[in-house]
Amino acid sequence: MFFEQTTKAINEGLSIPIFTDYYMNLSQIDFKLGNLILPINKALIFAIEEVLQYYAYRPMPNGFDNCA
Repeated sequence: MFFEQTTKAINEGLSIPIFTDYYMNLSQIDFKLGNLILPINKALIFAIEEVLQYYAYRPMPNGFDNCA
């Protein structure tokens, strides 16, 4: 029942995500990370660590020289 309804909706123009498009966009941003396939929990941890490392090692903006 649900399969038939879904097939009909797709044939009538229902927008569906095409994951190949997402992977292509990610690989254009960063080829190594865009091609890394991880389970969702590990992917979230990895992404948070990448962002934290980026901000931990970038120079401080002007006017924030004495921040802790």
